[in-house]
Amino acid sequence: MNEQLKGVTATVDRRAPDNDVLRIDSEKGALHLAALKRKEKPDAVKKMKALIQSRLKRTDLVDLLIDVDNQTNFLHHFLHLGGDSRLSPATRRRNALAALIAIGCNIGPQRMAVPQPGY
Repeated sequence: MNEQLKGVTATVDRRAPDNDVLRIDSEKGALHLAALKRKEKPDAVKKMKALIQSRLKRTDLVDLLIDVDNQTNFLHHFLHLGGDSRLSPATRRRNALAALIAIGCNIGPQRMAVPQPGY
């Protein structure tokens, strides 16, 4: 494997100067690759995607997480053991779910809380 790795490395090193999508930043010691151009999908792929999507039931992420939590109680791992006794368990679970969605979907807690007073 070591010999194979040396061979591949030598090939890459030999081709690097002629590679149009590779830029070497010697000041930062970094390599940068240009983004690949998106190719048009073949009609067969488009048809297969449409067929698969037509057969799948559309499910809201929040509904899915609530169903999974009802079956597994995974949200309790996101709640502080002491908790805030002023909040009901349902409110604490709702807040944990909102925080999980905000972070998981890269919305952020501030933007997630804007339309919902009390979160």
